[in-house]
Amino acid sequence: MLTTHTLGRVQLPVSVRVVGSKSAPLEFPIDARSTGPHLLFGPVGANASEMNLSSSVGFDKAEVLATHSRIIQVCVCVCPYVYMGV
Repeated sequence: MLTTHTLGRVQLPVSVRVVGSKSAPLEFPIDARSTGPHLLFGPVGANASEMNLSSSVGFDKAEVLATHSRIIQVCVCVCPYVYMGV
């Protein structure tokens, strides 16, 4: 598992030694993009498959200058997306 501490492009050198081989380890770079966690929003009690990846929460029509609230469930999805080009 790879963990990044910054978002954006990540380049890591990798060496793989073949067990039983007397040759030098195989070397190649990993070129990846760290995207960070995604927030899933949905109704209270929903499981992650019923929730939506979104950057906003809708309040439908609301009277202005009045207090409105909605109870929502937020799930932090840290499923990594990594493109590894060799």
